[in-house]
Amino acid sequence: TQVAPHAHAIEAGGDAFEKVYAALGDLDLGDLLVPEADGGLGLDPLALVLVVQTLAEVSPSLAWALALHAAPATIAQLRSGCGRPAERMSYGGFAPRSGSLWVLGEQVFGAAQLAVEAVDPMGLRGAGFANATASGSPRATLTPIDHAECERMERLVRAAALVGCARGALRAALDYAQEREQFGRPIARFQAIQWKLADGAVHCDAAELMTHAAATSDTPHDAAAAVAFASRVCVEVASEALQVHGGYGYTTEFPVERLLRGARMLAGSHAARGDAGTKVREADLSAVLSYHEFCHTQCLLHRDSARALTGWMVDRDYQTRVQARALHSEGWPFGEALREAREKHMAVLWTVGPA
Repeated sequence: TQVAPHAHAIEAGGDAFEKVYAALGDLDLGDLLVPEADGGLGLDPLALVLVVQTLAEVSPSLAWALALHAAPATIAQLRSGCGRPAERMSYGGFAPRSGSLWVLGEQVFGAAQLAVEAVDPMGLRGAGFANATASGSPRATLTPIDHAECERMERLVRAAALVGCARGALRAALDYAQEREQFGRPIARFQAIQWKLADGAVHCDAAELMTHAAATSDTPHDAAAAVAFASRVCVEVASEALQVHGGYGYTTEFPVERLLRGARMLAGSHAARGDAGTKVREADLSAVLSYHEFCHTQCLLHRDSARALTGWMVDRDYQTRVQARALHSEGWPFGEALREAREKHMAVLWTVGPA
């Protein structure tokens, strides 16, 4: 709530971003994963995921800058033997500008060893993006294991930022739909708008569940699956949220345009989707069926929350479509061996009645 009033100014960059980012530093949010012995908070990845997700609901720029500093860059600094993490760090060749340290691939560089060129992207403008290339010798080189852990954490916090961005867009759409009136009543009472909002709520919850599960797992494939799914959900939800706003969604008067631009910048990790697909291909049939049963149960549980979102009952046909989408999601690479199992679940699905 304290960041939201400054979200528009933060997107413009400059002093507003720096002041709020410094305030986050005063709360030691950048040191969430740093052990207490090194002066940090010593918390687990789930705590960081919750912080990033919450910030991204109002300012994806601020959330992404903090996420890269607090997760992959901090881990690289700690494991490379360079000492306690610096006050401002970044990760990747195209990322928010770093004050003192930058991690490129498996190498850790100081500001003096880099050539940094500022860029002005369409999304996440407040973070102050730049292209960084090495111009000198690195301070340290990560081992393959440490580099893999940094990559896993980058995907994890990216998924968290995507989930937060999607939830922020959904909230903006809901608020607008309850205020905007057409034909003498709020547009939230029209079924077409209710479908968009209910779809968004179900998809956000699913992406959030995957991301939180990945935060409690050490398996790289879980983080890859979370960011691959959250990428698609975030872009879809933010796009539909803009449609709910109509022409007003393209103006800076409402936050949805900023959230959609942030969603586009954060989404689209093809490498993560490939890693997630490898997990599905390597899994045995019983494990995949168990996952389908879990999705089926979650869809049934989500019916009440989808209805409560707008306060209006959603009809049975719509509910079966929501459930069918969850089990028949195009993002999951079903093979020939799974077709029979999928058809079995779909046959059962269409017999499910209202809760």
